[in-house]
Amino acid sequence: MDTNNPTLVMIALGFVIVAVTKILSDNRTRRKVLEARVSDETARALFAPRDPDAWGALKWGMVLAGVGVAFIVIQLGGFSAGEPITYGLVFLFAGGGLLGYHRLARAAGRWDPELPHASDRAPAPPRDEI
Repeated sequence: MDTNNPTLVMIALGFVIVAVTKILSDNRTRRKVLEARVSDETARALFAPRDPDAWGALKWGMVLAGVGVAFIVIQLGGFSAGEPITYGLVFLFAGGGLLGYHRLARAAGRWDPELPHASDRAPAPPRDEI
């Protein structure tokens, strides 16, 4: 493995920049909230650690598992990376993971068909033509 890979260095640098920016912005927000002298309940609610969303983790785990299965099928099928079927298989299995998550979420009552969805919104007003 090449330890002098500039791509890995740039990716790591990007993660460090994002992490430092998040820490600084969180601390600035906390300082401003404390200076505003909000109630103890509000401060606790703002700074309480978030509960991890197990359903979000399940969704992306199922999508990534589907992509992994697609890669296995591609490898066993003898397809090359440039063939269109490889992209189709990856999208097919990733979509299967999303559909599987949707089915589990509906069975568990986590999906409410009464909530407004993007397809239920009124169409955007037409733009003036130039």
